[in-house]
Amino acid sequence: MKMFLKVGHRGAKAYEIENSLESFKKAVALGANAVELDVQKSKDGKLIIIHDDNLKRVFGKDVLVNLTTLKELKQLTENKILTLDEALRFIDKKVEKILVELKKEGFEKKVLE
Repeated sequence: MKMFLKVGHRGAKAYEIENSLESFKKAVALGANAVELDVQKSKDGKLIIIHDDNLKRVFGKDVLVNLTTLKELKQLTENKILTLDEALRFIDKKVEKILVELKKEGFEKKVLE
């Protein structure tokens, strides 16, 4: 019998800010054996974990992610935005599968590196 995946979609977004370290920790604590996360690129080319192209829905700030540097995004979100590396470092070996959704085209190769 195949095992089902219990996927923490954007972590445990019903409990914590989606795609944040706290959200991924909560998903693992709740028994998720997989997580889904969303990747976009900041103005300075950093791969960051966020679903929307704007901070408005999640953080209440009308700021476009691709026009803002990682440093500025960290400041605007009180360090809630993670880089892909930061997220993977935490998630690694805590779940069986990581589902990565690229929100835009053009940086697929960078994600695979």
